[in-house]
Amino acid sequence: MKSKDSINTYSLNAEELSEYLKRKAEKHNHYKLYSTLDRIVEIRDKQCLYLGNGEKWNDIPDRKSFNSDEFDYINFGKCFSFSKDENVAMWMLYGGLDKKSGMIDFTNKGINDILSIKSVDIGFFSENDFVLLQTLQRDSFKIYIIDILYFKENNGSYYVRRSEETINDLSPDIFNKLIGCKKAYPWRYESECRLIVSINKRFLNKKCDFIRIDLSVLDLGKSLDRIYHG
Repeated sequence: MKSKDSINTYSLNAEELSEYLKRKAEKHNHYKLYSTLDRIVEIRDKQCLYLGNGEKWNDIPDRKSFNSDEFDYINFGKCFSFSKDENVAMWMLYGGLDKKSGMIDFTNKGINDILSIKSVDIGFFSENDFVLLQTLQRDSFKIYIIDILYFKENNGSYYVRRSEETINDLSPDIFNKLIGCKKAYPWRYESECRLIVSINKRFLNKKCDFIRIDLSVLDLGKSLDRIYHG
């Protein structure tokens, strides 16, 4: 017997399925951010988190679907792994060519405090320095965290997986309406959830390709103490 609040319960409505993935993402105990050790140390020392528009992501289909000229907004995202265990493949993938990799394991409290932010800075990077263009208040953006669905085609529909949950025949109509929360099945080892900030294009300068979240004004609990290196 299936649980009432399961992924299959919402498989016939894209908006409800998206909301379910957001609710699940808010309840994890681990939010592992893998990167180079230098970047991880910088996040700790400067207490700033940067979200990009996806243009440099290594999964090309994901990159193309994350934002579109058809949208009246731009998404900015940061990827985390909600796996309890460390992932060797993630260490290797995000550690850089010199293999000096690092990871912050954000707590549930830390992530949910980030979701309560009152403002974000928008701008771009020039010679590794963030150039601030504008600060936007909470009524000018949306912020949420969402679990990723890993998918593969299945006789005209889609087989999708979130953690141990699966949908065997998600319709293309529902699948195509899901934004920012789906990746090809071979990436399933990442157990990814994604922090997303959406901003209407009317608030954005063409140069803006990053946003900055000031962590120093938040109570992140023990998040910034949970730093590890590979």
